[in-house]
Amino acid sequence: MSKAIARLRAQVDPVGLAAALLILWSSPASAPEAVPRLSGAGQGIYLALLVVCLTALVVRRRHPLVFVLVSALAMIAHIAVFTQISAFAVVVTLIAIITTQSRLVAPWRWALLGSVYMGVGLALLLAARGIRLQDRLDPAGYGPLYWCIVLGSSWTVITLAAFIGDARRRRRRERYERAIERAAVLEAQQEAERRLAVSAERNRIARGVHDAVGHSLSAIAMQAEGARAVMGADPEAANEALAVIGRTSRASIEEVRALLEVLRDDEAPIAVASSAPGRGDSSAAVGPSAGETPAAPAPVGPLATGTRSPSGPSLLGIIQEARLAGLPVALSMTTQCEAPASAADALARVTRESLANILRHAPGAATRIELWVTDSGCGAEVINDAGGPDEGPGSGLGLSGMRQRVEALGGSLCAGPRPAGGWRVAVRLPSGPVSAAVGEEQS
Repeated sequence: MSKAIARLRAQVDPVGLAAALLILWSSPASAPEAVPRLSGAGQGIYLALLVVCLTALVVRRRHPLVFVLVSALAMIAHIAVFTQISAFAVVVTLIAIITTQSRLVAPWRWALLGSVYMGVGLALLLAARGIRLQDRLDPAGYGPLYWCIVLGSSWTVITLAAFIGDARRRRRRERYERAIERAAVLEAQQEAERRLAVSAERNRIARGVHDAVGHSLSAIAMQAEGARAVMGADPEAANEALAVIGRTSRASIEEVRALLEVLRDDEAPIAVASSAPGRGDSSAAVGPSAGETPAAPAPVGPLATGTRSPSGPSLLGIIQEARLAGLPVALSMTTQCEAPASAADALARVTRESLANILRHAPGAATRIELWVTDSGCGAEVINDAGGPDEGPGSGLGLSGMRQRVEALGGSLCAGPRPAGGWRVAVRLPSGPVSAAVGEEQS
């Protein structure tokens, strides 16, 4: 039952139904005067024509051609049966003219419009003939000039109705074209968003792989070269280097597993924090080079010893590994309070990436690390002098990852060469919750 009602609603034109009811209400109960031979059946024919035209008018929106053809046949019958043109015939004819121009396509539009012009002329001709046959009217009052004026006025009304229908057709076509244009724009926007999402996901994976694997592979490569160099002269140092390779490999496997778990779950953040803007994708998880005597780690304070990255070593461990790799690192700290865990983690990762870049681009260069924590925020500076031969430019993933991590916390990062030689990385993070810091920065 509900489906039948839905189909009926889809077929019925609300405007046509309203017009049909208005015509039915306003039409006189008595029919116009019929020709003499059909005078007895005039009333029934008029009501039949009225019902047929109004039924076609109700379904005009879904079947415009049917309505126009039915109306045309009904008007032909009206002209043939009755000697006068009723108001009902005039209204139906005007609606049919508007329908031909608003809902039909060529050649139906122009053929039916031309038929209306000829039909109106024929109707007026027959009406004039009928008037002349009536004795009660003065034929002299209805001369050729009168009928020419009536015909011109009728055709003018027809032309205006045609213009109205054409204007409605153009307006409907413009709405359709605007809808198509909006759909195309929406599709292009969705495609752009999809490409951006794919690009962001690729960058996320690249940063995760860089942070999880790049550091470890660099350390393994350094230790392997050192072990090969001292294999014959110092087997103990070579064994130590191989042990470092084993530990680093196992740690790298764990980090890769953690990264894969994150990639399987789109809701979870990357636990293996992406490195940030560094000069290259160098490794920071470095162990002692074969043949070197490890130096005792210097005290580094509560920020370094008390904070450990969720997926990497603490800041103390990072500095110790760099020293064991042969990089002279001096640490200076100024702390007034404890740093937030997220800020301490970001500082540790920036420091690790910076030290890894120094090992790659300036091995053996004197390096200074300055850490500070105050009530207003915290920050770090990693400064190195000019060092040994550069391995060449990196991919830039490290520097990009550092900057994104710092900016996500509402901080800022500056990295670039020093006038006297070497490199400087400076990071500053605000205090307080991450959301507050980010909101303050955006405002």
